[in-house]
Amino acid sequence: MKQEAVGVPDWEELDWKETPYPGVFLFKLAEEINPENPDMPFFSVFALKVNPNSQIPRHLHKREPEWREQINFQEPGDFEILRANNSQRILNELLTITIEPYEVFGIKNHGLRPLFLTSRMIPGFTGYDEIEEVNEQVSGSQA
Repeated sequence: MKQEAVGVPDWEELDWKETPYPGVFLFKLAEEINPENPDMPFFSVFALKVNPNSQIPRHLHKREPEWREQINFQEPGDFEILRANNSQRILNELLTITIEPYEVFGIKNHGLRPLFLTSRMIPGFTGYDEIEEVNEQVSGSQA
């Protein structure tokens, strides 16, 4: 049985990689490859760093019905959760959010320091082709 490391990573020691989003960086913490379908990992766990005034824009994952992403904000911060029709400002809370396929989600860091979080996807991340950005909110939104 494969084991996963748990706990908060040493954020400063990670070898951050750029993402398509300015000021947002990624590091793969763990992944289990499916030998029968290497393009569809059993699971993927990533650390993300969102710099001040940077954001992961509203987006959705075009995935199968059983797919889930669990996002853990393991340190308090000043950030905004972006949804399809609204947003929610979060101040100094530890938070876990579960995202389903085709659910609109984004994050904006309003803090003065980087926002660190982890993302665990089951089945795992297949690449940026599964992501569709949602450029506009539905009318009457509050974000």
